[in-house]
Amino acid sequence: MSLNLTKLVSEQRNKDTYNLDLVNSHELVKLINNEDKKVPYAIEQELPAIAQAIDNIVTAFSRGARLIYIG
Repeated sequence: MSLNLTKLVSEQRNKDTYNLDLVNSHELVKLINNEDKKVPYAIEQELPAIAQAIDNIVTAFSRGARLIYIG
């Protein structure tokens, strides 16, 4: 099985940060901070899926399962 990483959003170029190597340090941290501000909104969109995952994990734990995570 082959995984095409180019289709993952996380592996694509971000048009808002193309010039990281060309800006001064103050502009660099502003760009990074602006990107970091997007994280809570992205998580908010996934709250139902996250809650469902938690419920599934709790159910599995009650049946003696283990959770192994990497990363």
